[in-house]
Amino acid sequence: MAAPGGPSAEEFDADRDCHFIKEVLEGIERKGSFNEVQDAAKVDRTLSLVRVFSKRSADQRAVIVRRYNSLHDKYLAVEIKEKVEPGPLQNCLLTLLRPSAINDAVWLHAAIAGLGTDEGVLIEILCMRTPQELVDIQAEYKSMFKRELMNDVMGEFNALSQLRELLIGLLGMPRKTTPADPEAAHQLAEKLHKAGKGLFANTKKFVTVFTHESHDMLKAAFQKFKELYGLSMESFLDRELKLHSRLAQGLKFIASCAESRYGMYADLIHDALNSSPPNIAGVERSMLCRLDTDMAHIKEQYLKKYDVSILDAIKIRISDPTLRKVLVHAIHESEDSNPYH
Repeated sequence: MAAPGGPSAEEFDADRDCHFIKEVLEGIERKGSFNEVQDAAKVDRTLSLVRVFSKRSADQRAVIVRRYNSLHDKYLAVEIKEKVEPGPLQNCLLTLLRPSAINDAVWLHAAIAGLGTDEGVLIEILCMRTPQELVDIQAEYKSMFKRELMNDVMGEFNALSQLRELLIGLLGMPRKTTPADPEAAHQLAEKLHKAGKGLFANTKKFVTVFTHESHDMLKAAFQKFKELYGLSMESFLDRELKLHSRLAQGLKFIASCAESRYGMYADLIHDALNSSPPNIAGVERSMLCRLDTDMAHIKEQYLKKYDVSILDAIKIRISDPTLRKVLVHAIHESEDSNPYH
């Protein structure tokens, strides 16, 4: 069954999909760069792989992956890497093939591995995923890399880092599931205001509250905070945690998700598209990984917040014609409803 909000195929036939995918892959000629392929028909034919994958649910794509290996004695991901040039099309296809938890594990490992740490990616993924998604990510990370994600994250930061404490808290501290309570929300709002005032903010209090309280309680507390102090939680964090900018960024991600997870993803897509040049990796993380869950809601929020559709934003901001087509097909905005065309 397709995931809620995800694409479905009324007459799903894994064998038919696998044979079509094999036919397309065998017809691709690698010529240094995908954009150097001059045959427009071949370009569109290759893009049909994106249409096939994006119009199948995550469960159906998993069936395709297993069936392809059975029919052709070759892993589909390996064949895509061999036949499709590295770049936006290959990245899109591989992202669509993998479950979201595996994608997140891969992106987190890339953010940690090698010299330096991409703190922005760690914050984006760990602060925006649900408790169950974080459990799944940690399991996939351990399965793929034979390491504990929490230990790897701990090793990337100074022991006194408050951002470290926030990320570890998200990975290890069980979040409450209690519903919103007006009186408790009022008390929590007052505690957060007190924690931020004074010469030195009580960052530990922020970390504990933001990693432990339920999202419903946080949302109610942030609403009460604005009623009491005339300031959004995001603005308060910016003002009071100037000396802890990365921690403030993570806390703001959590606050925004508690208030509107769909709106936060819309913001990430908007920021990625409107950076100079567009942050394609950010678009992939924020857009492709949500196709099977809440992309329809994210599209609605994007239009509401920015008065332009995601489709039009892609057309305006993405100059590369192939990448533009990849993203348009991936979010199901192609005028052609037949994935085999």
